[in-house]
Amino acid sequence: MSVPPTPAAVPLGTARSAAARLLGRLERNESALRLAVTGETRRMAPWVRRLDLLATAHEAAPLLDALAQAPRVAAVLTRAERSVEVQLDDGLRVRLEVLAEEAEFGPALVRATGPTAYVGLLEARAAALGLVWRGHTLWQGSERLVLWEEAEVYERLGLERPAPELRERALPGAEVADPVVMTDIRGAAGLHVKPGGGRYGLKEMAARAQREGYGWSLLVAPADEGTTVEQAQSALAGWNEDGETSAPGRLALEVLLGAASPDAGGAPLLLASAVSHDATATAELTRAARDPRYDAFWLRAPPAPPGLPERGPDLRPLLQALAATGAALAVSPPPHHPRPEPELLEAALALGVPLLLLADARDLVGVDDLVLSVGLARRAGARREQVLNTLDLAGFDAWLARRRARAGGGA
Repeated sequence: MSVPPTPAAVPLGTARSAAARLLGRLERNESALRLAVTGETRRMAPWVRRLDLLATAHEAAPLLDALAQAPRVAAVLTRAERSVEVQLDDGLRVRLEVLAEEAEFGPALVRATGPTAYVGLLEARAAALGLVWRGHTLWQGSERLVLWEEAEVYERLGLERPAPELRERALPGAEVADPVVMTDIRGAAGLHVKPGGGRYGLKEMAARAQREGYGWSLLVAPADEGTTVEQAQSALAGWNEDGETSAPGRLALEVLLGAASPDAGGAPLLLASAVSHDATATAELTRAARDPRYDAFWLRAPPAPPGLPERGPDLRPLLQALAATGAALAVSPPPHHPRPEPELLEAALALGVPLLLLADARDLVGVDDLVLSVGLARRAGARREQVLNTLDLAGFDAWLARRRARAGGGA
């Protein structure tokens, strides 16, 4: 089998799906003891350059063989006594390391999760406490410390254990207070209704969100070619008043118009909650932010995975316009949303721009992808009160009213 070219990176969702599939295979191996995802995937990086797995086992070789012989493995790139790196048929590289001892797992998980700069700060903290970090173990003088869990490592260093996605830019001991977590999420957004890009109808998608415990939903619903904003909003009101399609309270809907926006370079408009624009058209976006019909902006731009120097246009004028008018920045993971870099989200949060997290669900299972957007928000340091999805229905309606009043020149 020929080996495809290795991409600079793959979307987070692709890496997580591969991790789930491969861990399921490895855990069925009789030699396996403990298994974990580490590296960029565990840190919820929007683009993943390599999927890293960590394990303990009765014997290393059978577990390494299980990965090397897994379906969709196109090539074995390197093999050592306790590690193997393979390339899947879609180009994603996967590395598995099997530890020599179970007692190494805690320190090894910290180091393998990374990133390198953060681990370096932890090593400096250890040195200040008279500890030395050698490979996968911590030493105090001639005594090796046995630390079975990651939490024990942080406890020994006198630190709270931060979530992996908060380690990218965090200083040890100075992590974000009260970061948003998945259990905070009250509303599901970005659910595509057939034929608005999804496989299921309004009732099915709304029912799935309701079963998952969400109090309100934003669905991408179809509208006929040439439908006006006023007609679309009238249709929204009718859908929300239909007892057969509404979850408790009501459904808030995005309407996908067939007509393209000339200011958006041909990108379609998502009305009633979000508008999708080409991120290079900063002037047009700035003007659109003052339009009370649109409440959040989902930026289209060329993908910018790690290793590529091109980062796109300066979006600060747009973020400033969103802040001035009370609009939100809509976020979903790559490849559907190619510009969720932490720098962009951090800049929005610093200006007081709230985030609207999208699942970009095309089917019933895709509703679960909201966890990816939550991870990206956490990675940027978003707190609970900075994410619109944490509001209950009444709170979300109140935010909409404030946004539209500010955009329309009201109080």
